[in-house]
Amino acid sequence: MDVLVSKAAHGDFGDLLTDAAPGARFLLGSAEGVTDAAGTPLTDPAPDVAWLSSDLFTGGAGVRWFAPLLVGSPRLRWVHSSTAGLDSPLFGRLRDRGVRVTGSHIYAGPVSEFVVRAVLDEFQDARNWRDAQAARTWRPHEFREIAGSTWAVVGLGDIGSAVARAATALGATVIGVARTRPDPLPSTEFVLAGGLPEVLPRSDVVVLARSADPDAPPLVDAALLAAMAPGSVLVNVARGSLVDEQALLAALDTGAPARAVLDVTAVEPLPPDNPLWTHPAVTLTPHTSGQGHGRYRRGAGLFAALLRELPDSPGAERPAVKRSTP
Repeated sequence: MDVLVSKAAHGDFGDLLTDAAPGARFLLGSAEGVTDAAGTPLTDPAPDVAWLSSDLFTGGAGVRWFAPLLVGSPRLRWVHSSTAGLDSPLFGRLRDRGVRVTGSHIYAGPVSEFVVRAVLDEFQDARNWRDAQAARTWRPHEFREIAGSTWAVVGLGDIGSAVARAATALGATVIGVARTRPDPLPSTEFVLAGGLPEVLPRSDVVVLARSADPDAPPLVDAALLAAMAPGSVLVNVARGSLVDEQALLAALDTGAPARAVLDVTAVEPLPPDNPLWTHPAVTLTPHTSGQGHGRYRRGAGLFAALLRELPDSPGAERPAVKRSTP
């Protein structure tokens, strides 16, 4: 069984991977090409299994050279991605070929921390403190508390559930909104997805943490925005396509919602001329809410556990991997 991983990931977690699949041959990919574990260059590698580790998604550059190695392999039967979402066209192409594609639930911790920090930043008007310090001005101000606030968390998967639990721990009432009711329920209350408009008028914070259907219209459109409470905060840590950004800009001008924290946008990277950059009620981050340092080891541990359970059935008729001349 040939397993394609990034050279960087193998450098950090090679012992863990080898222990999980001692009979496998690891193919180490980098922007310069593919080698075996001994450093011998390989031409036309044809992995049976591939791991898209977190380092490949940092900046997006790694995926650009890694993806063709997947598409070009006639033997590929399983791809494991460090991403939680699997809505990329690449994964769709692989599934159409019968390749098993799996994702990772390793981001709940950092994303929930990010959301709490973002809401605290908005509730406490922390930019006022930063501006006052820069001006060397002693300027106290009062702020809103999370305790006693009401949150609507849209999507109660791994990430949404972690956000709900974190907000509850800080004293918020949390309304979970999802297509099905999870058990156990991580939120104070629960409504089915269709009931979202009814809970928005009493929600101080709305967090989007659900998957997106690439063929569906935006979930958060002008009608939904019109139902949001004055002074509320919208936080999107899911997919940019869930929000009608033009409708959001218009709604922010009315104060409902009062602020939007967008870790994702419909087009990424966001073009420099997009008005989201300069709108005073928008806080932008570059799709980074899940990028806590711990994701590397959590991702490696998950892939190793799955790899350990994978039957090694290489098959006698597989085409051989060609070695290049050193």
